[in-house]
This record gives sequence, C-alpha cells and structure tokens, in this order.
Amino acid sequence: MKNLIKKSEDEIYTSLLAYRATPLSCGKSPAEILYNRKLWTYLPILEDQKNRRITMTELHINYQSYKETW
Repeated sequence: MKNLIKKSEDEIYTSLLAYRATPLSCGKSPAEILYNRKLWTYLPILEDQKNRRITMTELHINYQSYKETW
C-alpha cells in the first residue's frame, strides 16, 4: 500500500479506487466486501488502443463470449 501511494503522488485517488476495485484471492474486491457492491471505475487503455475502431462483428463476438461467462 505504501508503494502504491509513493508511486502515484499526483493520482492518489485514482490509484486507491483501482486498489479497492481489484479482486482479492477470495474473488471479491475490498469495496465489495465493505459496501456489498461493485465500484464503477474507468478501464485503463493502452496508448496504441486509444484510436482503434471496433467493427460490429468484433463487438458481437465479444458480447457473445461475455454472455457465455455469465
């Protein structure tokens, strides 16, 4: 936890939010344990993925695989 705070002095709230939303070994995040719900977070995006366009076919395939896991 100390390293997290030291590394992200300017974005400490974002780092803490990411830490609280990351699942532990039990499968639940600290926020889920404390608040009994999932936190909303922004997904981190790699620089080379920012301008990438997704086709409808890719979107449909991703959605189908997502539905199968739930």
